[in-house]
Amino acid sequence: MGNGQSQFSGIDVQEKAVEITDFWSHHSATINFGNFSSLSVFIGEPVVNGSLWSKQTPLERSCKNLMIHRHPCILKYVSSWQKGSKFHLAVEDVKPLSHVVLLQTNLQLCIGLHSILKALYFLHERAGASHNNVCIGSIYVTKDGSWKLGGMEYLCKLKELTADHLNKIKTFRYHKAIDPNEQKTLSDNCDRYDFIDIYSFSVLASEVLIRKSDDIPSLSAFVDLCKNDLRNVDVNARPKFSTLLQHPFFNHDFIQIHCFLTELPLKTDMDKKEFFSTLIDRLKVFNESTVAKQLSGLLLSRMVLLNKTAQLTVVPFILCPKEDALNNDNSGLFSPNTFKQYLVPKLLEIFCVRDAQIRQLLLDHFVHYMNCFTNEELQSQILPELLVGIKDTNDQLVAITLRALADLVPILGAATVIGG
Repeated sequence: MGNGQSQFSGIDVQEKAVEITDFWSHHSATINFGNFSSLSVFIGEPVVNGSLWSKQTPLERSCKNLMIHRHPCILKYVSSWQKGSKFHLAVEDVKPLSHVVLLQTNLQLCIGLHSILKALYFLHERAGASHNNVCIGSIYVTKDGSWKLGGMEYLCKLKELTADHLNKIKTFRYHKAIDPNEQKTLSDNCDRYDFIDIYSFSVLASEVLIRKSDDIPSLSAFVDLCKNDLRNVDVNARPKFSTLLQHPFFNHDFIQIHCFLTELPLKTDMDKKEFFSTLIDRLKVFNESTVAKQLSGLLLSRMVLLNKTAQLTVVPFILCPKEDALNNDNSGLFSPNTFKQYLVPKLLEIFCVRDAQIRQLLLDHFVHYMNCFTNEELQSQILPELLVGIKDTNDQLVAITLRALADLVPILGAATVIGG
């Protein structure tokens, strides 16, 4: 793992491909290793025509760039290896954006575009690189709905962004997102090297934001910006990525909440305290399904669960479905159906992580949400973890685990719980 090349032992790659391109096939895979249970594996074609691929295949080149350019909004590299004549790249579990883009709401599209924008800002302003093929085909979506920028096979350093490089990759790039004047602009010794990705981002945004509505502030204004300002013939007049990040379309409350949660490690203790103190009231303004789908993974992250303020002002409302609330003023954030659909799968994953602090926190609220699990989930996944917990050396964990086992007796029966 990391920067080396190593094949996982016991990885099971599904034969049926999720997607097949000219360069590789994309497969789902399962594995029991570290924090990963499911992955995506790309299997490259051994020979690809084109002078750019004489030393490295597109997948090998993409792999190298994923290893170098690490960012929360860029596809996460896990491992890579050679098997026979074919190169294999394992990344986090994702599906192509093209498979789900038509099912996404405008709010989900807004969050996704914001993620891609942050990835491009990082590449240009921090890594000094240009992606050169920003389009739907280069974007992937994780299980929790996060968009990740991939398709790094055309990426180059800004100093290598020449007419020759663009000529080598032109036939492979998404033609609708190619600035028709890019060759002329480069030959004119332009000082702006972001104009290629700015143009292609404008095309991407225009293609996905096809359903205009008033549910997102400034949506129409942003679409107009993409179709006009971002494609200005004078590339020096095009807004920069830093300017786009300040656009009102990307700065309404839901986006700000999402950004804060994704950037939590960078925040001060005072910022976190202020944020978590008002978070539930801010979230209640939005549709609960949207909140659960877009934010449940972030809300159940280790950094949130272990934050002292969040434990008092956020976690009880996340882990207490609405029907279990004692009164309307202290009602939970999610209905039982929403809880079952979005939070239960994540909680099942977290229960498998044997961390005493996290386990104790989950068990503190267990009685409120245990009925959201099926009996099968309780018996086959939760119960075995609890039976391990009663053998722990931490007295407090053992005590709270015994209470949770007692709560399971009316549901599973004494024989199942005691004899498990």
